[in-house]
Amino acid sequence: MSLTLLRALYDPNAPLCAEDEAFNEALAEVEGFRIAPQVYYLLKQQNRLKDVPPFFLDRLQKHCNQTLMQNVFIKFETDQLLQTFDEAGIRCKPLKGIRFAEKYFGHVAARETTDIDLLVRREDVEAAVACVKQRGFQMEGKPIPSHFHCGFAKPLGGSPYPLSVEIHWDILMNQTSNFVIEPFWERAAPLQPYRYVSELSDQDAFYMICLHGWKHAMDSLKYFIDIVQMLHA
Repeated sequence: MSLTLLRALYDPNAPLCAEDEAFNEALAEVEGFRIAPQVYYLLKQQNRLKDVPPFFLDRLQKHCNQTLMQNVFIKFETDQLLQTFDEAGIRCKPLKGIRFAEKYFGHVAARETTDIDLLVRREDVEAAVACVKQRGFQMEGKPIPSHFHCGFAKPLGGSPYPLSVEIHWDILMNQTSNFVIEPFWERAAPLQPYRYVSELSDQDAFYMICLHGWKHAMDSLKYFIDIVQMLHA
């Protein structure tokens, strides 16, 4: 079912499910992998929403509305953090998240985001942590010396789950590869309207998103869609 669905999202000539039972199976996968927004917006771009049954479309729209509300709030918090970093003169890059959805999927709600990931230079970690705390986030657990990021969180009103922020100074653990982060900074492009905020080049963003899926053992269809979508975009 996964391969059939994935083909239909990117090939306008590929057939969609023929029967409601098949759509029920597809919906179980879509909800299980939490990819309803991607499925909805990719079908919409192909003008194929009319080809799915009403119950399938209704469930996709419900998830999209929830994602929109969540992502708009996270976008606000992300923008506030980037502005705080920019004012402090801290060089940083947003990783994945809202910017990834907007740039490669075409809409703020086209990919569910649950946290905020920011890449900073290693020498700026302490200053970055101070900025995150200034925005009301508190550190989660003790830092792991060999790790490549530290996590923070703050409660969200009306939600049982806090909003998390991860400050990265690398994208892989120490001594696990010969990866070097510096070229990521050299190839970065400025992100308007900021002075100190930039974003990864398409090539580096693609490499990072492949690593992201690999670190999660590619155990969800969302990692495949991220990769395929970047190739298409």
